Amino acid sequence: MDFRLIVGIISIWKDPRLKLSHFVSDYPVIFPNEGLSKIWIPEFTFPNCKYVETFDIGTGHSVLKVLPDGSLYLSERLNFIVSCPMELHDFPMDIQRCSFIITFRANTDREAVLKWMGESNSPYRTLEKVFV
Repeated sequence: MDFRLIVGIISIWKDPRLKLSHFVSDYPVIFPNEGLSKIWIPEFTFPNCKYVETFDIGTGHSVLKVLPDGSLYLSERLNFIVSCPMELHDFPMDIQRCSFIITFRANTDREAVLKWMGESNSPYRTLEKVFV
């Protein structure tokens, strides 16, 4: 009654409190590991997951970069086991519809809003073609 996902999650955000001008260039710049503990990084929760395996930044599975517009870009790899109550009345011909829910751990909509890259009102909609 569950399914397994291995997912790459890309988060892009701007934090006006940070002075990143010395990192900004024409190309993305990797943010130094020693500064990671001093900045806010969005934390997600996955309410219907039974198990989440994350990898620390700097292990090769995650990376934080500063983009040319001053945005921060975090790419992570995560492994999930997600709960999915299944209906097995026509086994093996059943079709299952399962949800995978992503929310912020501690932020309200006034502090941060989740948007898909491809949404028409996302400031990063043109990046979708680069990462897909």
